[in-house]
Amino acid sequence: MQFNTNSNYPQPTHAGVTAEEEARPPLDFPRANPEPCARITIRVYQPGIGGVPGSVVTVQNVLVKTRRRAMLKAPQNGNGDSNSSDSSSDSDDSDEDSTNAMDTDEPRVAGARVVGSSQQQYQEEERAYWLQRTLREAIYGEVKFAIVLRRRKDSSQSVDGDGMSSASTVEWEVTNEACAVKELSWQHIQRESGHLAEDPRAEVSAMQYMKRYHDEMKANNEMMDNHVMMPMDLLTDDRNLYSIMPYCNGGELFDLLDERNRFPEEEARYWLHQILAGLEFLQRVGISHRDMSLENLLVHGSSCLIIDMGMCLLVPREEGRRFLIRPQGTCGKWHYISPEIAHNRDPFDGYAVDMWAAGVILFLMLTGFPPWERPSSEDDRFKYMTNGYLVQMLTEWDLGLTPDAMDLLQRMLWLDPRDRLSLEQVRAHPWMVNGIMQPPPPRPQSPQLVVGAG
Repeated sequence: MQFNTNSNYPQPTHAGVTAEEEARPPLDFPRANPEPCARITIRVYQPGIGGVPGSVVTVQNVLVKTRRRAMLKAPQNGNGDSNSSDSSSDSDDSDEDSTNAMDTDEPRVAGARVVGSSQQQYQEEERAYWLQRTLREAIYGEVKFAIVLRRRKDSSQSVDGDGMSSASTVEWEVTNEACAVKELSWQHIQRESGHLAEDPRAEVSAMQYMKRYHDEMKANNEMMDNHVMMPMDLLTDDRNLYSIMPYCNGGELFDLLDERNRFPEEEARYWLHQILAGLEFLQRVGISHRDMSLENLLVHGSSCLIIDMGMCLLVPREEGRRFLIRPQGTCGKWHYISPEIAHNRDPFDGYAVDMWAAGVILFLMLTGFPPWERPSSEDDRFKYMTNGYLVQMLTEWDLGLTPDAMDLLQRMLWLDPRDRLSLEQVRAHPWMVNGIMQPPPPRPQSPQLVVGAG
């Protein structure tokens, strides 16, 4: 295989035109279809541990899917009814409600008034989500740690709760499965829409699109084996949008690198192999991430997953042919942004900009510091490294890198995207093929999570 030019760069459809002249805007993701939910207080059965008997406890902040029933009073236009076009609505609320609905296929019931009592109004779903402590802040809200609840097969069975021996009817049971819930404020989303580079509606649309692709392919592997974060559920109520995702226990790959300054080549190869697997999945789906970084790689055990699809694009295609994308604005983190995204003047290859960021990630893992501050010719390190002097500079700095490692970095970080290696070429490079992969050493175990804490 040749390693001199990008083997996967989009080509013009016919003679007399350039790929840049044929550039197109990105395609639109199908709008996300969140399911309505209620945030409620319920009684749950908490199984015993180590001989300690189980108990029934009352817990707050549980997300349970809802369904349309006679006992639910459907909201009027102006409060969320998007199915009628000939009724009057309150203009102050209609925009927000149309934003919240996100073209759901079923009648929207988030915000409906619950009429009657008991839990019969909640849909017969197998899972619910018990929100716990906040893990981190997000642009439009926060990410919470949550425990998955399982609907009990026989909710009429007797359990002892709160020290009482009388029988109790409890529909939900606490499991050992954890998840992360990205809770995003509809009010904040509406207020900041169009003002920030990240669009949470685009993010959840992209994630749901990926999950549908994965499900339709009937892949035998688990979602997390693709090394891309995909949702377990997507829910909404009249206040928030909830993206339910698998919980990763190792933090960001950035944190792991920060703890150790730099990785040996064997471990950097191990992580790059997984990053490429995630990018390969995105390319199969037809997605350009545009915000690849160490901060957007979550570690779970000895694996990493690509997260944060808020800036991703659906790459334009027609009859199996991929096209360049017209400029879409400058976005991402300066250390990782490719020069064509930073300049925002010319059409760009959505796959090449992600491979550029993968090159920067590899540089950081091998050296412990970023290659430059900004992708600009005014930055001397950027100017020299991207024009063929990267190997010379790294050799002069005496970092102890192998020739193959430095050669791969140079070929991933050429200024012209036509010269950069494609994903397939990076995988076939001698540094990837001839070296061993070493998983990271075990990290000190964090304190065991206590269900219900926080």
